[in-house]
Amino acid sequence: KESPMHTCSKCHIAKPFVEFRSTNLQTCKACQCLAAKESNKTPMGLIRRIYGNQRMTCRKMNRPLPNYSCKELQQWVHDQPHFQTLYTDWVNSGYQKELIPSIDRIENHKSYTLTNIQLVTWQTNLKNQKTQNIAGTFLHTGSKAVRQLDPDGTLIMEHPSISCAMRHIKGKSGTVSNISNVCNGKWPTAYGYRWEWA
Repeated sequence: KESPMHTCSKCHIAKPFVEFRSTNLQTCKACQCLAAKESNKTPMGLIRRIYGNQRMTCRKMNRPLPNYSCKELQQWVHDQPHFQTLYTDWVNSGYQKELIPSIDRIENHKSYTLTNIQLVTWQTNLKNQKTQNIAGTFLHTGSKAVRQLDPDGTLIMEHPSISCAMRHIKGKSGTVSNISNVCNGKWPTAYGYRWEWA
């Protein structure tokens, strides 16, 4: 038995119903996907996609969501004097990934706020991440904040990640297993301190 067919209002091709989403029987999935890709190339679509990625990153890292709305971010981006130049360069390059306008946090261990973001290219954003990663200050998706306590249990300070804690007490990034062993209850102390997950 043949599957029921339906004609897409965009490409005008008759296709099986499985090629359509139940929420939209007018346009087939392929045409919807193509339209979404084209929309993401517009300034408005690009910013919406960036905002969505920011919220997804915050959820994955258990961080506070951006303290601004998508509309506020759109206004902030359009107020940046070099946005149009970055956007035009990206379009003229044929939409090369390296030149996509991107938003980078100035201080990586802090959340997204309008005072803690800067407009750069995707390539520059990646370069900044690599620099911070070498310095031990970049927070990965799995990074968890830790509290540093003295042997009596008095809080000394909180670090955004174990790598940042290592950088603070040792002057360089080292093995993180010692601190995580304390946090997980396997060891009593590490480097002369007690540690716990924040």
